[in-house]
Amino acid sequence: MTHITVVTYLIVIYSTIHTIEAGTIAQSLLQKYSKGVNKTNVIIEFPSVQSRVLNNPALNLLRGSGKASFMKSLKKKFTSQDQALLLSIINQIRPKLKSPAFYIANVIFVNDLDFSAIKALLAAVPGDFLIREPNQQSQS
Repeated sequence: MTHITVVTYLIVIYSTIHTIEAGTIAQSLLQKYSKGVNKTNVIIEFPSVQSRVLNNPALNLLRGSGKASFMKSLKKKFTSQDQALLLSIINQIRPKLKSPAFYIANVIFVNDLDFSAIKALLAAVPGDFLIREPNQQSQS
C-alpha cells in the first residue's frame, strides 16, 4: 500500500468519525487560490489556550517563578494537544514542508502549501482552527 493511499484512508476514516467541527479557510486565502496561485505560505491558527491555563486549580497553590513555569508548561501542553493531529497530517501529506509550531500564539506556520493540501487538512482534522495568510488579522 503506498504512502498516499494510507493517508487517503486515514483522511476518509477520520473525517467520517469527526464531522462535528471543522476548520475554516479565510476568504482572502480562497480568493488567492481561485486566482491561480498554486502555493502560498499560510498560518493555521487555533483558539487561545489562555483560559484553559488560567482555569487550572493548581495555579492557586503556586506563587512566583513556580507559577510562571507551571503556566508555561500548561500552555505548551494544551497547544501541543491542539496542534498534534494537524502537524502529523501535514508531515504525511507534504513531508518536506517546513511547518514550525508556536505555543505562545497557538499557531503553525506552513510554507508553500497548495490548495489540495488545505482541502485534505480540512477533511482530516476536526476542531476549531483558521487557515489564513500571514498578513491577515488573527481570529482572537
